[in-house]
Amino acid sequence: MKKFFLFFAALTITYPLFGQQTFSDFQEAVCVIGQPGFHSSLMNFSDSVTFGPTSVAVSSKGMLAVAEQFGSSVKIWYTLPETDGEPADVEVGNPGFSIMNNGPSRQFAESFDGVAWSPDGNKLIATCGSQNRVLIWNSVPQKNGQPADVVVGQPDFNSIIPGTTQTTFDHPCGVLVTPSGKLLVSDYYNNRVLIWNSIPEKNGAPADYVIGQKNFRSNKPGDEADELYGPRGISLSPDGRLLITCSSSHHVFIYDSIPGSKNEVATVVIGQKDFGLSTSGTSDSTLFNPFDVLVTPAGQLAIGEYGNNRVMIYNAMPTVHGVHADHVLGQPGFFTGKLLAPSGSPDNNNFNRVYGMSADLNGRLFVSGRDMNRVMIFGKLPAKTADLAVSISVMDTVLCEMSHVLCQFNIVNNGPDTAFNVIATAAFPQDYSLDNYIIGDGFYLARSGHWVVPAIAPGRNVSLLLEGTVNPGTSGKTLTTYAGIIGSSARDQNLRNNGTSVDVSIYSLVLPEMPKVNDVMVCSGTSALLTTAEKDSLLWYTGEYELYPVAAGSSYLTDPLTEATTFYVEARTVCSSTPRVPVHVDILPVFHQEETITVCSGDGYTFPDGQVQVNITDTLIHTSYLSSVYGCDSIVMTTVVPNPSYSISETDTLCSGESYTFPDGTIQHGITSSLTHTSHFVTVTGCDSTIVTYIYVSEVDASVSRDGVYLKAVEEGADYQWIDVDNDSSLLAGETRQVFMAANNGNYAVIINKDGCSVISDSYPVVIQGLEKNTAENQIKGYPNPVKDRITLDFPYSCELVHISLFNLNNQLITSRVFNNVNQSLELNLEEFRSGTYLMRVSTDSQNDAVLRIVKE
Repeated sequence: MKKFFLFFAALTITYPLFGQQTFSDFQEAVCVIGQPGFHSSLMNFSDSVTFGPTSVAVSSKGMLAVAEQFGSSVKIWYTLPETDGEPADVEVGNPGFSIMNNGPSRQFAESFDGVAWSPDGNKLIATCGSQNRVLIWNSVPQKNGQPADVVVGQPDFNSIIPGTTQTTFDHPCGVLVTPSGKLLVSDYYNNRVLIWNSIPEKNGAPADYVIGQKNFRSNKPGDEADELYGPRGISLSPDGRLLITCSSSHHVFIYDSIPGSKNEVATVVIGQKDFGLSTSGTSDSTLFNPFDVLVTPAGQLAIGEYGNNRVMIYNAMPTVHGVHADHVLGQPGFFTGKLLAPSGSPDNNNFNRVYGMSADLNGRLFVSGRDMNRVMIFGKLPAKTADLAVSISVMDTVLCEMSHVLCQFNIVNNGPDTAFNVIATAAFPQDYSLDNYIIGDGFYLARSGHWVVPAIAPGRNVSLLLEGTVNPGTSGKTLTTYAGIIGSSARDQNLRNNGTSVDVSIYSLVLPEMPKVNDVMVCSGTSALLTTAEKDSLLWYTGEYELYPVAAGSSYLTDPLTEATTFYVEARTVCSSTPRVPVHVDILPVFHQEETITVCSGDGYTFPDGQVQVNITDTLIHTSYLSSVYGCDSIVMTTVVPNPSYSISETDTLCSGESYTFPDGTIQHGITSSLTHTSHFVTVTGCDSTIVTYIYVSEVDASVSRDGVYLKAVEEGADYQWIDVDNDSSLLAGETRQVFMAANNGNYAVIINKDGCSVISDSYPVVIQGLEKNTAENQIKGYPNPVKDRITLDFPYSCELVHISLFNLNNQLITSRVFNNVNQSLELNLEEFRSGTYLMRVSTDSQNDAVLRIVKE
């Protein structure tokens, strides 16, 4: 796991755009809520009609809430609608879907302008602009007209008086709950945004901070960086920047973070070229009555314009003034702002007075339009599905001021598919100080509380651990830590486990003294007894960040240990001491050694415990029991293997006359007869070893017998290659038989290879009777050769007499013929002879003879 210590400084975090929906100009919506179809605009009290919808909110648990200004209710769908005109499950503010309420109370309200969910998806918060109050339901309403639990802005549920104080509003509109549980409400006519550090639990709870005014009593409008003019929509970016729409000055302000008590000012303005300007416009860089702003979990920015009847889309968060939008919804282009463009009739791609926006788990955009009485959904659902679930584990649900805080967030994927680009909110409440965090996978943006995990495979669990301290002055409070899954590449069929929270009660008790405990040393494989003299209850942990103790009491006996380990202990009354005290356990070596010793057969050996064994001829095992200087057991198991004196024999064969190097390094040259040699050695263990080498000589007979033109190697069963000695001992092609028949006068020899030995015979002359020297003037030629049927003989001159004899390779005469008066050419018919090789001897009357080698096909 990766551990990070936090250094809070003014820095800019670039947030990667994970899993964005792809939007285009004048894009068509995929579904309509509050109307039976895209082309209708019904206005009535019904469970399937949204009458003047102003704000829309999708919870982490997949519930949809739509605030109605004309219908004076908040309609709730327990699951996100997938078909046009699906009816709501329940509504609050009215006693029923077809009944109009009759005045302010816990149960009834009117003119809802904003709606939001807590990060765990359990609490519902709605603003009533004309009644100058905010209503809070501490759980998801289960029946029509369910009364609210808390009212803010008024001392009770029956008051609706406006005011400019720390506890009053003058037409509250937009509402936002941050991952840490802060509540932000835009106060329209007071030109400010009020901030509560946590969702109020009591009626009339005062705000903690104000944005846009120097104090809670001022409501001056303005368009400078420290002022607001008609604020409505509020959003928080994944990197912790706050965005507020100013509808009256036609811009959106961006703050580097949520302003605190120092009243930080905005750093970027959208819709104007600089601060101090408030001109409306209809272009890709100007705005007209922006009512809402939304930064999706994937980092896309959307601005809804009441005056231009459109939604501007920015693919990334602006960092400079007056940036240009990338796409526009509701209009065919950036330079028109017509109602229900272009026809004037409601369709699947136009708007009539955009009021509010929200995004679901997959980044789809929900847009409400008050005067078109509908909510439109833009974007596609993914094909892959996964069941993600988030949980929170805490060290304790009871803490004290300055207590140490550990909180672990876990996300598991129950499948069936891998979920990519999972985005969750996980943050400490305002009254905890975040000291560091340990992350198992992905990255964590501490300023916003956004946790991004690139991928979670089915069955896999990822975790994030936050460590901190309870702030002073928090006793008596119940602090809530929230978690919710708000982004994923996969469609989640079970959204009910995508949000959760944990409550912790804070006491004002004095923390116990940190326990005093000494480090210990134990022998390897034994347990360590950790003790302290403290009287307080003690809790023992196996890790600094473990949530649950392994033991309680003044001592702890560990499991057997084999390596150095650090444990942690804390004193506990109602709350624990802080921080935990480490206890180091060092491990003393316990030798459990096995060794193998080799001796010469018949030798003796002394073992580690001093025992002696003599005359060892067989393998034996001996165990020595010892004790180290620290008193730890040490066992040495010795295996003694006797090493015999080796007597090895080996055989090798040489060609006659070769040399040989024996194992002891002795070299024998010119070996012509078999011999025996003994090499004497001493092994590495000092044992004698002998190697007897038997050398056998392989002799090849190089003699050749001669019979006329035939030469025969005497050695049988060898490989042969005849060579022409007179022609630089060149190899005679194809002459690889034991018998060689010379076709020309000359000197010949044979190379004989047998059993790896090679010899060359002496040179043997062959003289063919009457065959003169073969010259260009007297050469007799025969062609074609090989011959199929007929062969032609060419003579260098005319002959009166030609005598031709045909022999086989065994020197047997096959036929003999005489021809008279041959005029330099003679054709012979060999058709009757079998295929094979023949010798043809040609004699002429001039005694010019020739022997031709003929191949008959």
